[in-house]
Amino acid sequence: MDSMTDNFAPYAPPENVLRVIERIRKAGLPPKLNAEYLSQLGLNEAIIPRVLRSLDFLGLSDGGKTTDLAQSVAITGETEWPSVFQGMLRLAYDFVFRVIDPETASRKAVDDAFRPRIPSGQRNRMVTLFLGLCQAAGFAVMEPVYQRPGHGQPKRDKVGTAKLIKRKQGVPQNTHNIVTIERPALPPSGRLHPALAGIVSTIPDIESRDDLERWIASFRATVEMVKKLDRTD
Repeated sequence: MDSMTDNFAPYAPPENVLRVIERIRKAGLPPKLNAEYLSQLGLNEAIIPRVLRSLDFLGLSDGGKTTDLAQSVAITGETEWPSVFQGMLRLAYDFVFRVIDPETASRKAVDDAFRPRIPSGQRNRMVTLFLGLCQAAGFAVMEPVYQRPGHGQPKRDKVGTAKLIKRKQGVPQNTHNIVTIERPALPPSGRLHPALAGIVSTIPDIESRDDLERWIASFRATVEMVKKLDRTD
């Protein structure tokens, strides 16, 4: 591999990578982990290339061919699975674990661990994927999974109301006419499975009907994964 490939870090949405991993555990190892298989799982076409590179990075596939590690994911029992999952992450993200502990490190410290990685413009998404996978594997990560540029945490008043700024419908984008919408604060994420908490935390980012449809699809897939529901039920 060349140096650019060596320095690559994946940046797919964690819920999509987790959907593939859980499907492997539930339904067994497919002949290939390719675009066709991911499409059958309902992944968005635009996301599939990023998920495929993530699977390669994690050692589950090699250009679409399944690996021995992927076979281990499929056959490992529930009791041993957390340690196998964590071991997989420690191996793939060795360059991170050598310098920080995700259970005690600040988001800035995690971000700095990814600083040498490419593409540098996707570093925030790299961190999001890493923290999301760590959370799902059982690491008690210190920082929230999602923190997107331009989508900071909503401000909360003394009664716990999240104030979200939304543009009025029909108002041109170059105007300064905005309306403040107050919404109840989200329930404490500690009551949710970490994978669900990550999805719930992105609700403030929903700004269009398309965003909502994608969010619903991601939430549904994550619930199926967490609750171990078969799609044929």
